[in-house]
Amino acid sequence: MVLHADVQPPVPVEPGKPERVDYEYERRGTRNLFVMVEPLAGWRHLEVTEQRTMQDYAQVVRWLVDEVYPHAEYIRLVQDKPEHPHAGLPLRNVPTG
Repeated sequence: MVLHADVQPPVPVEPGKPERVDYEYERRGTRNLFVMVEPLAGWRHLEVTEQRTMQDYAQVVRWLVDEVYPHAEYIRLVQDKPEHPHAGLPLRNVPTG
């Protein structure tokens, strides 16, 4: 996700005219979003990290296993980006226990 800031403030609404927004922006960095959902239970969680590293990915998956589903026999992990560089890699960066 790319963070943007407005360079010019929007021009306020006037009678008969819609708000006008300048499309020029200033880049303010990036963030990574891990979105976890369980639709049938009505549950969702968003984890924001400054970068997308294998360790960040492993920590999020470890949190799901240890905190959210500690008694589950198995967890089906479905990813929307199968080309994700960390998909299918072992969670070797997070200590077990």
